[in-house]
Amino acid sequence: MKTNSFLIRVAICFFLSLMPATELENLIYSERIEFRDRWGGRLNILIVDAGSSDLNYPASFQEIETAIREKDPKLILVPSRYNTNDLIVDSDGVVRNAVLAPKGGRPSVTYTAFLQLRLNFGSAKQPKRPHLINYAGPAGSIPHCSLQQVLRAERGTCSDLKGKIILLSEDNDNPQMLRTPLGEMSRTEVIANELNTIVNHHPIYQASWVERSLISLAMILLGAFYILYYPVLISAVAAIATVFFVMVVFFQAVFQLFSIYIPSANIAAAFLITHLVFTGYKLAFQENIQWRSLKQAQYLRELDRMKTNFLSLVSHDLKTPLARIQAVVERLRREMQLSPDERSDWKELLDSIESSNKELKHYITSILNLSKIESQKVILNKKSNDINLLIQQALKRLRPVAQQKSILVEESLDPLFSIECDEDLMRQVITNIIDNAIKYSPNGSRVIVRSREEQGFVRVDVEDFGPGISKDQLPLVFRKFSRFLRPMNEQVKGTGLGLYLSKYFIELHGGTIGLKSTEGKGSTFTFTLPIEQG
Repeated sequence: MKTNSFLIRVAICFFLSLMPATELENLIYSERIEFRDRWGGRLNILIVDAGSSDLNYPASFQEIETAIREKDPKLILVPSRYNTNDLIVDSDGVVRNAVLAPKGGRPSVTYTAFLQLRLNFGSAKQPKRPHLINYAGPAGSIPHCSLQQVLRAERGTCSDLKGKIILLSEDNDNPQMLRTPLGEMSRTEVIANELNTIVNHHPIYQASWVERSLISLAMILLGAFYILYYPVLISAVAAIATVFFVMVVFFQAVFQLFSIYIPSANIAAAFLITHLVFTGYKLAFQENIQWRSLKQAQYLRELDRMKTNFLSLVSHDLKTPLARIQAVVERLRREMQLSPDERSDWKELLDSIESSNKELKHYITSILNLSKIESQKVILNKKSNDINLLIQQALKRLRPVAQQKSILVEESLDPLFSIECDEDLMRQVITNIIDNAIKYSPNGSRVIVRSREEQGFVRVDVEDFGPGISKDQLPLVFRKFSRFLRPMNEQVKGTGLGLYLSKYFIELHGGTIGLKSTEGKGSTFTFTLPIEQG
């Protein structure tokens, strides 16, 4: 998998995981804090409910406070006398957060208690930053007593007030209700939970954005690892197990032991999105591999077929010059037994041997060049050469072949500067292209060879006016062992390597080669070579 593609998908998963999931997150937080509260905790706070009937007994509210102080509580607070500006109401109307700091106007109950406890007992610590209220449980979890139970010193919680913080509530008849993660609670009970959080030094801190981002990124990378390196079923099982362990066990343990709440909704979303994105990518990647394997198998079958055809053609074509040489040798032997006057002109026989020898040399050279290419052993022997001179040498050699078919070979060569190239390889290229043009042109037609300088390149065109090449065969022209149906029908000899080798040699020099052909009107082969060698 490419690194850029992988990083792009990771970035997509990360940014999608930042989508807000407030309602789900609130639900998860409520479940976490409810499970945390089942473990219990130490509560040193007591809410004393004083109704309207209690305020007239025994005399006044001040006397009630005095009577309660006689029972040696640690602190007595009357919430109605203080502000609640330390409680933070979220956008959904639920009180989850608080901040311990004065905010103008009357001080809050919690801040007042904090100052008195730190001044008198030195036991209170101020939270470092805004925190989540560590609720002791749903409504009723904080102990309640009526004023009459306290004053009458009934047994149980209501009788022993020593060392406790007493919240004396005056709104028992019509309490102000607030929404919390554990349901509705009275204003006094919410204050009691916040006060219990401060007194017992157990504020809950929410993980920062950076920490959550790092966890999401780690989960994305882990999910990507599962999907890319394991089968789909195993990766799905591993993903489910990981989500359960991290979200349910690990995050709850961190919440329980260290009072750190890590929002889970976006992290779970990151893992789910990663699974979807990378599973889709993996399926597409596997499909692409299968497609490429199929194409490669088709290519190998085609290559094997072409090699078979190549061997068949070469073995057939090699028999012809060998047979001619053998026939000439046998004729020479017969004539050697004759007297000098009876012998025929041996020049024709020697020319036939030379022609057959050149034909054999052409086949062998093509095969050797192919072997060099596939073994990466082609070494350029560059020196200054005149391309026009190489063209003229090739035309001089091939004109007799053209004359046999009454083909007129025209040349239009512009004066050119010499360029650096491998003379032998370029001679093969030029000869192959002109030879093809002559072979595939009908009798009585013509072939035009042009050369010129064009934008820092030497350009050579070889144009014929033969039947051309069909569009479906054009992509095959420069492939190994390619032979066209038209030449096969016309019994044109060849190895199917000439144009393949020509393309390789041209590109080895830093040039290009191409073909324009119209069926029924002819073809034009064009190659270019750079004048300045880089």
